[in-house]
Amino acid sequence: GPSRVVYLGSIPYDQTEEQILDLCSNVGPVINLKMMFDPQTGRSKGYAFIEFRDLESSASAVRNLNGYQLGSRFLKCGYSSNSDISGVSQQQQQQYN
Repeated sequence: GPSRVVYLGSIPYDQTEEQILDLCSNVGPVINLKMMFDPQTGRSKGYAFIEFRDLESSASAVRNLNGYQLGSRFLKCGYSSNSDISGVSQQQQQQYN
């Protein structure tokens, strides 16, 4: 169901964390943003988790950013099943190690 944390995927690899934060802040107040990078290369993995202040903002993000064109890609945005970003990143890293 709805969560204050959303998943943002298909991010162009040249986008920085700041640019994604800017984009998401247009939708609503962002409390936390975690962009995933490859620990070996330091390159973006092309996805991020964003925690919004309230469900209204995260719902708006899913509505507005899913299918949003950024550069040559169309973003995917949906609710994250994990409501704790710090937990998410550890799980993801274990998955990739």
